[in-house]
Amino acid sequence: MVEANNAKYWRAVPAPCVGYVWAYMAWGQYGRDVATAADEIAAYATSQAPAGEDGLDAWVMDVDDTCLSNLPYYQAKQFGPYDPAAFKAWASRGVCPGVPAMVGLFRTLKAGGFRVFLLTGRDEEALGACTAANLAAAGFAGYDRLIMRFQQKS
Repeated sequence: MVEANNAKYWRAVPAPCVGYVWAYMAWGQYGRDVATAADEIAAYATSQAPAGEDGLDAWVMDVDDTCLSNLPYYQAKQFGPYDPAAFKAWASRGVCPGVPAMVGLFRTLKAGGFRVFLLTGRDEEALGACTAANLAAAGFAGYDRLIMRFQQKS
């Protein structure tokens, strides 16, 4: 938004910017940026703030677009407006790829003795089982708890 000199809330990536976003996300720079951040976090967690022996040290990791990538969903929509029904259909397929650097960070944290909690705004009733299976398939096995949104029925 800053580069477009139009810093405001957008429902969708403006058409002139789609190519730039696509290139950033799909051609490797996004992955390199995430890997750099994950490496810094792992270094901090292992050398500056290691887990204590009491088992109470924990990290919370977000699921969507942190642990699991929804890039194929967004690319198919040309980074258009968020569509809850379409996203639910995408997520229910359980094919969201894991973000490699975050899988590595997750494993580093677990190996370092941290408890790891995963947090998502996904609906537990509709997407709980497929999200848990997707996380396991993507390399996020052994987390302490998956915290999801609970939809109250009217």
